[in-house]
Amino acid sequence: MKIVEDLVERTLSGMSDEDRHELILSVVERMIGQMTAGERLNLMQHVVDRFLDGLPQEERRTVVRELVPRLMAQLLESGGMSVDDLLWSAMGSLGALEKGASAFTSTTPPPASEEPH
Repeated sequence: MKIVEDLVERTLSGMSDEDRHELILSVVERMIGQMTAGERLNLMQHVVDRFLDGLPQEERRTVVRELVPRLMAQLLESGGMSVDDLLWSAMGSLGALEKGASAFTSTTPPPASEEPH
């Protein structure tokens, strides 16, 4: 294994930044293509956790601000949703959270059902 590591290190050190970048991306794409959905999910969780933990706070904010719109676009595309659909779903989820939280703090039981007005 040491021989392979040395060979890879020598090869990478002789490459330009662009070539190294392209090589890493192509290897990662092939590896991800061979993984199961569960393996991809575990990898993504690990990468996100470790990647963000390793960044200084200000850099973390910048990266999240850049990545979130791309992730949201992928989510919308994958779910066949429009931005309006996503916002309505999110508002509904937030409403459910608020109702759940208020149910714990309220002394009166929640209504059995609500009828539209």
